[in-house]
Order: sequence, then C-alpha cells, then structure tokens
Amino acid sequence: MKSSQRLAAGASVVVAALAGVVVLQSAGMSRPARDAATAAQFGAHPCTPHVLSRDLARQQPPVIAAGGTTTLYVLHDGDNYCYRVAPASGTPGPYVDAPTFRVRQGQSLNLVLVDTFGESPGPMPMPTSPDGCALLPFEPSPLPPNRPNSYLGHDRIYQTMPSMEPDTNLHMHGWHGSPEIDNVFKSLAMTRGNTCSFTFAMRSGASPSGAQPAGTYWYHAHLHGQAFAQVGGGLAGVFIVDPSPVPAATPIPEQVLLIKDLREAAPQALPRAFAAPNAGTLRPRKTLGAAAPHAPRADPFSPPPWPSGWPINAGAQYCPSAGNSNGLMVNGYPIPDGVNVKTAPALSILEPGQKRLFRIADAASDDYVNVQVLDGAGKPEPLVIVGRDGHPVGDGSNPEGGAVTDRTNVLLPPGGRVDIVVTGAQSAQRIVSGQVCTGYAGLYEPHRTIAQIMPLVVRRAPRAMLSSTAGPKPLTVTAAERFLRDVPATYRRSVAFTQYASPAPQPSGPPKLSQLAWYVTQIGEGPAVAPSAAPVLPFHEQPFWLQPAAAGDQGRYLPHIHVKRRTVEEWYLVNASPEIHAFHIHQLTFVTEQSDFEGGKVHIYQDTVALPPAKIIGTPPYGPNPLLAPSVTKIKIDFRNVDKGQFVFHCHMLFHEDAGMMGIVEVD
Repeated sequence: MKSSQRLAAGASVVVAALAGVVVLQSAGMSRPARDAATAAQFGAHPCTPHVLSRDLARQQPPVIAAGGTTTLYVLHDGDNYCYRVAPASGTPGPYVDAPTFRVRQGQSLNLVLVDTFGESPGPMPMPTSPDGCALLPFEPSPLPPNRPNSYLGHDRIYQTMPSMEPDTNLHMHGWHGSPEIDNVFKSLAMTRGNTCSFTFAMRSGASPSGAQPAGTYWYHAHLHGQAFAQVGGGLAGVFIVDPSPVPAATPIPEQVLLIKDLREAAPQALPRAFAAPNAGTLRPRKTLGAAAPHAPRADPFSPPPWPSGWPINAGAQYCPSAGNSNGLMVNGYPIPDGVNVKTAPALSILEPGQKRLFRIADAASDDYVNVQVLDGAGKPEPLVIVGRDGHPVGDGSNPEGGAVTDRTNVLLPPGGRVDIVVTGAQSAQRIVSGQVCTGYAGLYEPHRTIAQIMPLVVRRAPRAMLSSTAGPKPLTVTAAERFLRDVPATYRRSVAFTQYASPAPQPSGPPKLSQLAWYVTQIGEGPAVAPSAAPVLPFHEQPFWLQPAAAGDQGRYLPHIHVKRRTVEEWYLVNASPEIHAFHIHQLTFVTEQSDFEGGKVHIYQDTVALPPAKIIGTPPYGPNPLLAPSVTKIKIDFRNVDKGQFVFHCHMLFHEDAGMMGIVEVD
C-alpha cells in the first residue's frame, strides 16, 4: 500500500488511566513524540532482552492470569520488537520476554493491543470487523500478467504484492474460534487510536463446537509483508490453556521454553524484512534449457518429477552439515550452537527422580527445532510427549491424561510446540535441537543445546515418590488415532509449494539469485471415496494478493479454496521445491497421516507440520535446475466444527509467507 492512501491528520496524544497508571497511546503522534513517550514509559531500549540468570527458573517470561483486561503494547527498538504491559509501579523493570497468558477452559482472554509505531495518523475509511478494528484495504495494483512454463507447465505470476507500511496486528496461533475475531486482515495503524480490543473465549466441553484443547499455544504478529521482521524481532509470546475442571492430582511443575530468533543487545540500523537470507552465489554452469512440456495428465496427488525452479548450487547437501545459520535464544537467553553463540547453555535444576513439564514453543521466524533429550552419555532418551501444538495426546482436555513415548525426537517447524515430561537423573541431561534436513536450498540448522538439566544434590535420605509426580501413562491409542480410524474423509485436495529464483548477471563475479518468489497453489481436488487418478486442475501460480471476492465487496477477500462445513478432508501437501517448508492452517488442527518427518507409530494432533524438501533424481553432474521428485505429506483435516468465515493457510517460514506463500480458505 502506498503512502498516498493514508489520510493526513495532525498529531494528537491520547491519555488513558489504566489501573492507576497513566499511559500514552500513539494515535497520530510523530515518530520523535512516540519515541519519547515510549522511553518515558518503558525505558530507552524497551525491547532489548535482559539475562537475569542462566537458571531458567528465574529466566521465565512474566505470567499474567486471565481476568479483567490486559493492555498489551507493541513496541519497537531498532530491529527489536516486543510486547509489554505497562509497569504497575511506573518504573520499567528489565525485559526478559513477552508475557505468558494463562486462561482456563470456559474463561476469556481479554486484550487491548496498542500499536506504538504505526505510521497512520488516524482511522482510514475502511470496512471494520465486528469489534471495530479496521480491515486492510484491497491491493490497488492489479495482478501482473502470467508467464508460461512454471510448475507442471502452467502459468505463474512473477511479482509479489507490494509490502505494507509499518503496521501490525495479532494472531492467536492455535485458538479455535471465529475468524472474525482472530483475523489477520486487521490493521492497527488504520484503526482509531492505533488500538484494537480482542476477546478470545476458550470454549469449554459444553460448547457445541467442542472445547479448546488444554495445552501450549502462542500469539504473534501476522501482518502480511511485516511478519518476518516483527516475529523475528521478538513479537511473539506464549498463552496456556488450562483444563476445566481442575484435575484432582497436583500438576507436574513446569517451565516454558520460548525459542525465538537471536536479538542483539543493541538496535541495528539494517532492516530485516525482505533481505534475501543467505541466497549466496551461483557457479556458472550449463542450464537444462526450457522447462519440461505441459503435463495436463499428471496426477496432482502423485505428481511427477519436475525441473527445479530454484537453481541449486553444485555440492549442495540435502541435509546441510555446514553453512549460514541463524542464532536462537530461549526466554531471552542465547542458545549455544558453536556458530553464532558460544556461551554456556541455560540451566534447569531438577532433583533426580522428580519430573518437570517443559512447554517448548518454536517462535522463531524461519528456524526448525529438532527436539531431543540426551542422557548423561549423550544418548537420546525416549520422549514423554503429553501434548503437541496445544492438543493433549489423550482425551483433549487434560495435558497429563496420557503420553506418547514411541519416539526420540520431535521436529518442530516454526510455529510448532511440544509438551514433554522429563524425569531428573543422577547425571546431567540436555534438551537439544539435532540436525534438520532443510534441503539443497535450505539453511544449516546447527546442533544446539537449548537447556542443560542439572541434578540437584539433596543431602537427605531418599523419599518416596509423590503420587502427583508419578507422571502420565503411556498411550497406544490417542484421540488422533480414533479420529483417523472412525471418521472417514469425503473430499481431498492437492496443494503444491513451489519457489523460484533467477540467476542475475553481475558486473563481476558469479551471478546472484534474484526475482525470488514463493507460492502455495491448489493443483487438484476431488472426492476421497474410491479416488482414481485425477487430472491437474487448470491453475496458475500466484502470490498472496488482497483481491475483492466480488465487485463491490467490502472486507471480503477472494478465497483460494472453498470448503464446506461439517466435512472432513484429506490434503496432499506437495513440496516441489529444494527447500523445507512448514504448513500451517488457522482455526483448527489436523492429523498427519503420511510424512517422512513425523516419527513414531502413534498419531498426534498438530496445527503446523514440516514438509520434506524435494529430492534430486538422476546421476551427477547436475545442471542448476535438476529434476526434483516432490515429497507428499498427507494430512486429515476436521472441518466439522470450525467457525464459518475466511482464514488463511501458509508456510510458517515467515520470509516465505511474506513473499507470497499464503492462501485464503473460506468455510461456508
């Protein structure tokens, strides 16, 4: 959106009294005035993480229990962003990380979100959501023309939608509710006072749509074109849904491990958004020439190999063992990886025999976390998984109602969460992230020690284990298993993930990648009952683009996929690119039926899943655009109780999402 679309207005200051604290809101304030108000309220560098201790018991985000309304400020400090609440004493304390919200099933989480850096001086004449928050306007630029010879010989649009000016919004990742409330098309900068109010009701078991599962979720910024910079800069936090009624047993002690991009201690001047990450250079080599001919008879549910649209460097590895990588941190403490961070790891002190629930959330913008627990000899222990992506593995209400213990690792894509129970040992254990096969064009994910679990030596006689720390019982049949077994799918879709880059000549030296583009496209659909090979749909690849659903529509965008409520569908997620991707769909969960990345025999509910990269076929030497055999990840999605409306699905590698790899689904 262009500057000319914004309304000009004089600066104003809105003063509000909240809980006896005078706070400044930024409606129409100039940048110097906003910066001065922010510094007075939160300090000169409000988003710089502070390390209070290596001990994670002290290095925990602040916890806010549901009840009343919380005003959450969106702050900006150089490349750092953060969510903060106004200090009750009037004096800001050291910033560790975004607050963790706790809310019980049947309760509501009430938030007022205040944008302190948006550029719009006042409300725009835009349609609004039912809660009064302004919606993003349609992109005024028309879609560029198609170009031929892309995936399976179809057309694609090369240009991505122009990036938006400074603005933000909020997504409650994993929340089951109305897409009119959890609406990523909202704009704080275009709303009066740069302020939106949200009420997120956590449904109880009495709800006709079913209860919000008790587990670990997270909230984050989700404005298209700004998500990579804002989430990578720190705009993310955890919210936890507790079961109702309260379980009779004393809960296992717990710690939150909120993993984010490494943020510098001082702000930097270089922008993060749309800086091509580690694109590298290409060695000049012979090309394969034009793409393969149009393949209208290809089966979209089992597509053929196709030339890579993204040139692949000679010697590139499917599972990179070296190269460029991003630094990460846990609860504001840098995670050692031997590359970006070489400090000692964070500590979790645990008495031998005692248990602790670790709620691990991958809130990084693009990085994967391959969770393992290593014993004192460095060998992987079987994980005791009690929840995944907010959904308990048992009955869906009690996170301690059962566990899955049939695997030694869980690959968390960006946006993924896992709840594991660890029993303290006599020797030190470690929670680590192991190697990840990110593909020939993927980033190197080094081995990382997220936390070291140190045994607490107690000088007293051993005591009997308390019943409250007995831990969850292993399960062989989960709620997800029952869904797969008992609920048949009636429809299926094939959705392809593709990416492209062109080698641009340079005045000197090897060419560099340019014209980067990422797409997610439905390429096939049909009945799931007695399916046969289906022809590829007539499609063209296009990036995410805010178009009206019909002429004269206000606040309703053109959807990419239509789904009927009260149905169950199977989606075939085709990764035809040489890089890993992360599929996420809003408002609901699914079960992964087929994936090379999902280990173990017992199925678990998810809302985000990693898609393995496509693999080169044939024998070397390869050209820069070799034939790739796509991976196919098969999931089963339950649309029976989802709220009607529009919401999005996308790659949760947010650089990819910002660059176009997102679509709209409409449920009616």
